Amino acid sequence: MDKLNETHKHVCKDYLAFMRYKRTQHVRDIEATFTDLKESRLQDSTFTREEVEDMVDGLCDVVKGDVETELINSSHTNVLVLRKMMEQGEEWKLTFKLETGTLEDRHALDDIARFERQESASSSLGAPKLEPLKESASPALIKHEMDALRSEVQTARDAQQRADQRAVEVAKENEALKQRIAELEAKAATATATTSTPVPKPPPTSAQPSGNGDKAKQQVQELEKAKDKVETELKSAKAEILSLSAKLREVEAALEAKVHAAPQFVNMRKMLDTKNHQIKELREQLGKQ
Repeated sequence: MDKLNETHKHVCKDYLAFMRYKRTQHVRDIEATFTDLKESRLQDSTFTREEVEDMVDGLCDVVKGDVETELINSSHTNVLVLRKMMEQGEEWKLTFKLETGTLEDRHALDDIARFERQESASSSLGAPKLEPLKESASPALIKHEMDALRSEVQTARDAQQRADQRAVEVAKENEALKQRIAELEAKAATATATTSTPVPKPPPTSAQPSGNGDKAKQQVQELEKAKDKVETELKSAKAEILSLSAKLREVEAALEAKVHAAPQFVNMRKMLDTKNHQIKELREQLGKQ
């Protein structure tokens, strides 16, 4: 780290702080999973072997899913950092090379660990200490995320409703323009027919119908342009409706996945499955008696 300038050291410091924050949050989520298990499943004084195995397997699945998700997010974050650096390098016609074998260099890893400890210790001096989060913080965080997703769903629904209303208005304008164009075309045809009819002694104002026909044709052309514009707006509104519908489906799916992935929901579902299995066994025993 000594070979880096102060600017790049500061970048490394910020990135380490960000990853440390993510790591702390993930550890707290795992602790909350164990706490939820103790509060929701460990209420009885005795348990059968099947019940213990069921609880351990359920806990293992939840923790394994959380850890796997966090590792995937970390790898994606690292690739995103590399992409940002490469984009900046390409602006200066630079080409980066990466040897994955050097990423397991223990000496280099220890050097980074020492740098992180030093920066963490120096930044903690004089900084006010925050109170540790209580165990209820994780459910509160989940509730906050769910509320945010619900708000996003409502926002998407409102936007889709506005787009639907705009599409209806544009369609009405389009129909009105078509009707107006038809009227003017009929008027222009009538004026043209009147002009082409032979008159023995045309009065001095005989050119007036031709002028009216030209004016009607000009109005038709202007309305045709307005009609094309309205049709373009209608297509744009329909495209926006499709986009908002897709976004709404994605947000609703994310909300549903968030609810089903919540530790409380998973534990409650496993507890209900266990109780249903016990009730089924009791019914079978009563049926045999």
